[in-house]
Amino acid sequence: MSFANSLAPYSAAVIVAALRCPRQTAYAWLDGSRKPPMWQQELFLAVIVREAKKHNKASLATDTSREAVSRKRKS
Repeated sequence: MSFANSLAPYSAAVIVAALRCPRQTAYAWLDGSRKPPMWQQELFLAVIVREAKKHNKASLATDTSREAVSRKRKS
């Protein structure tokens, strides 16, 4: 699997936030025109996956708390 294919589930914004890399770099990786050295690819993917999971958990916690607040208001 190519590096670009591995990044496909993630947006450029997620990649930039996870790695703090330039936006142009993230877009170049996503379209396959550039890629980091082979030894960095696994490391970068691991960081991106970890940060994306953290973000998803945080948004789920926020959504859940909003639902709890709205239920309390209805009561």
